[in-house]
Amino acid sequence: MAEVRRRLTTIVVADIAGFSRLVGTDEEGTLAAQRRHRDELIQPLLDEYHGRIANTAGDSFLFEFPSAVEAVRCSLAIQEGMVDRNSYFPSERQIQYRIGINVGDVISDGDDLLGDGVNVAARLETLADPGGICISNAAHEQVRDRLEITFEDMGEIEVKNIARPVRVFRVLAEQETVAQAAAPARSVAPSKKTLVTVVMVIALIAAGGGAWWWQRLAAVEQTNEAQSVRPAENKPSIAVLPFANLSDDKEQEYFADGMTDDLITDLSKLSGLIVIARNSVFTYKGRNVKVQEVARDLNVTHILEGSVRRAGGRVRINAQLIDANTGAHLWAEQFDRKLTDIFDLQDEVVENIVTALSISFGDTGYVVNLKYRPASIEAYEAYHRGWQLFQLNNVKTTASAIRYLHKAIELDPNYGRAYAALGYLYRRVKDRYWAILLGLRGGQVEAEQREHRYLNLALEHPTALAISLQAERLRKADEHDEAIALARKAVAMDPNDPTGLYNLGTELTFASQPGDAIPYFEQAIKLDPLNFQSYAENFALAQILLGKYKDATGILRKGLLGVPDDLYLLWYLAAAEGLQGNIEAAKDAATRVAEVKKAENKGNMMFGVWTTSFYGYKEDADQALIQKGLLAAGIPR
Repeated sequence: MAEVRRRLTTIVVADIAGFSRLVGTDEEGTLAAQRRHRDELIQPLLDEYHGRIANTAGDSFLFEFPSAVEAVRCSLAIQEGMVDRNSYFPSERQIQYRIGINVGDVISDGDDLLGDGVNVAARLETLADPGGICISNAAHEQVRDRLEITFEDMGEIEVKNIARPVRVFRVLAEQETVAQAAAPARSVAPSKKTLVTVVMVIALIAAGGGAWWWQRLAAVEQTNEAQSVRPAENKPSIAVLPFANLSDDKEQEYFADGMTDDLITDLSKLSGLIVIARNSVFTYKGRNVKVQEVARDLNVTHILEGSVRRAGGRVRINAQLIDANTGAHLWAEQFDRKLTDIFDLQDEVVENIVTALSISFGDTGYVVNLKYRPASIEAYEAYHRGWQLFQLNNVKTTASAIRYLHKAIELDPNYGRAYAALGYLYRRVKDRYWAILLGLRGGQVEAEQREHRYLNLALEHPTALAISLQAERLRKADEHDEAIALARKAVAMDPNDPTGLYNLGTELTFASQPGDAIPYFEQAIKLDPLNFQSYAENFALAQILLGKYKDATGILRKGLLGVPDDLYLLWYLAAAEGLQGNIEAAKDAATRVAEVKKAENKGNMMFGVWTTSFYGYKEDADQALIQKGLLAAGIPR
């Protein structure tokens, strides 16, 4: 049995805020994320600041440090790192730690620590806000003259199972420090409204986060419900929140989602307006959120929200446009129309928004493509049922989506939007090796043939999506100039479509123009800020081709936080680490690729084949650079 000893030490307790809710929503994902945070962020920081893990539980850690100064520095670094790692997750999926720090007497039982010193740290942790840090007076005495950090004295607080009140200090973010200096004295009671998730964000930027991080975090200033939102590029910006389905029939959810999708699509064609993409706004579906919270998350100046009630042949829609700075309603209206008037109703909503925001249709480049709209309400409904299922992204729902989209085309053989969606869907079937599972006897070849067929039909009734997908096909056939021209056309048709912007960046990257590609990737991320992982792959490739391997590694690791088993992100990570000479990290990424390939039964497809036939670089030197990194990682040609 290990010897039991007493000693004076610095104890840090950290736990996950809202752990039960997170586990209830996604137990395996939450626990896997906790392990990644421990291995990739926390353990390296403990090594740097000379700390150790004394104990762990499902949602918490107990750390020990020989120095209170090192303990506070490490805790700040953990919270800064979590701001980074949480940046591309919707708020309901973010892991935020609360941290308590105490200097006190403990009992050492093997590696574990027990006693009042630990208990006080645990109580301090419960007083911290998510993303925040509270420390005891004993710890404060050790660090107050040694660290350039401002603390709020919360006074003496009675805490459970501790005989005497504990004097508590809370770490303040820089913004709160400025506000306190300008404001009169206030109560020292703990404020649960203050979000300390922005602890030391300014320090993160100053330490080299770069201009891109400043842009990403620019909306986070002082935590205040009246905080103003910065307009981007001197244009008004808008997020269309998912319309609520108020119909008695809950199966009408697809109809409410379709209304949201259509308004986003229509507004996106306005070049005088910045419109947040579907993937980001739908993270708020079904949630009771504050308008100004959403505006800060998405960095927009305006919010459109509403509801849909469908009954028989009629539809009632409530819509309101809100100024995110003031919370004022700029426009609100209720529509009660025949279902067959749905397209005219959508036009009317767009016209009201344009008027309220003082945008001129003549200056926007807005064009209504009649082929975008179907000839019948039945075709419209079939399309939106299929598109809703398409978003769920699995084999079963893909099979149902195919049926509905085929039905939409049967009802309207000129429905270009449905052809584009079918082409996109069959591309997914091909890329994910689902052809046999979906009953395509010709397997991958048949999936590719169907993809080409429906995209060619879509081009007879052009949509931005169809043109972007055709551009990708041309690039893979080494027709780079034609691919870039088509990709530019798609962006001109829909300047707010992040998929089109990403595709244009991709075509430029593979055409050996990565420097020109970067702004398009950045704009795609700005328009879809909560879906970073979808844009990480070729954004990172552009950085690799520019020789910015470290930047590429950072992008890829952020992307992998959202999709940890993405083959292509792991593949490029192996190359980027290999090119930096980080051979151990490169081989770790290569090992993960092999594991994912085996789990997903990807067959014996070789990486060298991917770099030549699957992609199609214009310049051999670009292809050779990627292969050099892969070879360093131990991946063969």
